[in-house]
Amino acid sequence: MKKLVSIILVTLSVFLLFSCKSENPEVPEKDEEKVDFTSDFDVEKVSAKLLEAEPLADGIVYTDESSPSISDVFAIYFGIDFPADDISSCIFITSSDAHVSEAAVFKVTNKETADALLKAFHERQKNLIQIHTNYDQNDLSISENLDMGSFDDVVYYTATDSNKDIVDIIKNTK
Repeated sequence: MKKLVSIILVTLSVFLLFSCKSENPEVPEKDEEKVDFTSDFDVEKVSAKLLEAEPLADGIVYTDESSPSISDVFAIYFGIDFPADDISSCIFITSSDAHVSEAAVFKVTNKETADALLKAFHERQKNLIQIHTNYDQNDLSISENLDMGSFDDVVYYTATDSNKDIVDIIKNTK
């Protein structure tokens, strides 16, 4: 009798184990599978448009070809080493005066880099808030309302008084 109960329990356990594994082909894969890391997004076109935008027109521009390059200043602004091997193109624009007006656009080659950049942008936001808490209320407001995100193989952030306009440029420049 004990042997029969044991066999039934083992059989039920095996049955339950296999029934828990679902291979539903209708469920889409994770976002990583859907991300196009070879999009035709043109950072240079977007850069030109950003530099025409009012809050960024007089900014200091860092790219992989500028001097100093973005890799030279990246750790200062974002607190991590520049992941050069995982970024195919980028621009970072910051204000030429003491006020907050920044935008960055990175075309990345993988999800891990996108995630690392978004984390670095959150850290940048914390630093900007800390700097401006007792300094300038307008800059504090800009820092608190920093906009960041990603789509396809693009990761961006903007901290200006015109975030919506800057994001529109980033997302809609063809």
